[in-house]
Amino acid sequence: MSRRIEMREKLLGSVEDFREDGPRSYRIESEVAADFKLTMKTWPVRDSEPLMRVSVKVFSDGFYGKGDMDVPVKKLANFAVNLKNLYETLKGSARLEEPYFPNNFIEFVVKKTGRVVVSGRIHDCYPRPRTLTFEDEIDQTYLRGFATALFADFGK
Repeated sequence: MSRRIEMREKLLGSVEDFREDGPRSYRIESEVAADFKLTMKTWPVRDSEPLMRVSVKVFSDGFYGKGDMDVPVKKLANFAVNLKNLYETLKGSARLEEPYFPNNFIEFVVKKTGRVVVSGRIHDCYPRPRTLTFEDEIDQTYLRGFATALFADFGK
């Protein structure tokens, strides 16, 4: 079952360290009581094939969804570069999707007004299949912490 969430509120970007050798967390979080939060955590899956596990959680006004994507490090690096460019130029889009399940994705797209649409689809199979489709529109300034921290870790 799919739920569409549309909210118009101010969002903040932040990054949080959990452990030096463990997962990093990147977050966009609302300032208002309606509570929109998008959190991405990343950590290596395998050494032989450079994959990163990207755990995505979305909470919005009572709706909650989470799911994991296994993404090649190069794709995560391209996403980080594209997101930073999007933030700096207010042009284009940045999309991260799982190559094995392309319906799992997060996407940022700049509108003509300069605002950024954050959308995605998160599919989780455990303990039973569920899908959350979300979309929100934010001012580009709230991407700063999220985009720069992700770029610092993967954009090089």
